[in-house]
Amino acid sequence: MLHSKADVEVGLAVAMNSGDKSDGVSSCGMDTTLLGRIVLENCKTADEAVAMLEDMIVNKAYMHGNSGSIWLIADKDCVYVIENDAARFCAKKYESGLVVRANGWSFPDMLPFSQKSSQYLMDSRRREFAVTAAIFDNGTKYNRPATAELMAKAARVTAIPGYPEAYGTCENRTVSG
Repeated sequence: MLHSKADVEVGLAVAMNSGDKSDGVSSCGMDTTLLGRIVLENCKTADEAVAMLEDMIVNKAYMHGNSGSIWLIADKDCVYVIENDAARFCAKKYESGLVVRANGWSFPDMLPFSQKSSQYLMDSRRREFAVTAAIFDNGTKYNRPATAELMAKAARVTAIPGYPEAYGTCENRTVSG
């Protein structure tokens, strides 16, 4: 069911990035693009979208090769970050603050199932720190609006000063903030 123009003004955003490899794989189901589309076409709020996504994953409608996913689902009131594979689902709701993610699971409920190396996971955390530092200009007080330009610049961090061995985990500019 498509929503009317008035419903569109409510505003729902859904984005997905590949998560960690895990033992929770499925060779059948819908790909993440289709799951995202179904959520966008049928939900008005982030809460509804997360419930629908969880239902689809729990009922084995999810397929994403041998890796899981990291989802960002947002509306005007809150943001969810979701980590999942075909067997597990973990969602965290944020109503304020800043969340930075760099291509790897970080929720304690999902980390035990990650098949990424500890070095990979550490590089992800270092990259998240570098992006956060870029947003705050290495200071401790946030003193300007979070503009699209600021977030785009911060998401382009590919090297971490002082940690040359900690490269971007995808070797690309793919951080969501």
